[in-house]
Amino acid sequence: MAREKRRPPAGIADGTSENVRAEQLDGSEDSPTDRNFQPLGDLTAAITAELRRQRAARHLHRLGPRPILEALRQVEAGGSIDDVLCEYQRLDPTTVRAIGADDFPQIPIYEVPR
Repeated sequence: MAREKRRPPAGIADGTSENVRAEQLDGSEDSPTDRNFQPLGDLTAAITAELRRQRAARHLHRLGPRPILEALRQVEAGGSIDDVLCEYQRLDPTTVRAIGADDFPQIPIYEVPR
């Protein structure tokens, strides 16, 4: 089975790479370099914060539907999503499940006589 040849990135094959570099260095506001530039420290902090939030959301999901609703209510009442997620990360899913706090209480169903 023959392997497909990889295409070179745009600008290299068509000879426009020098033009792109010239545009990037000309200092205009629309320069691709200026638009996409973000200091490495800021980028690392943003990625770390996003991964931390994803991990906290997974943990909240493991706690069950009732804690999810309670967390949503706290956010709706004005709580910071990161603070609420951090608060729920302290809870152990096994303990929450053992005391029955992972699911909503059963709604009693009564037979109505005719």
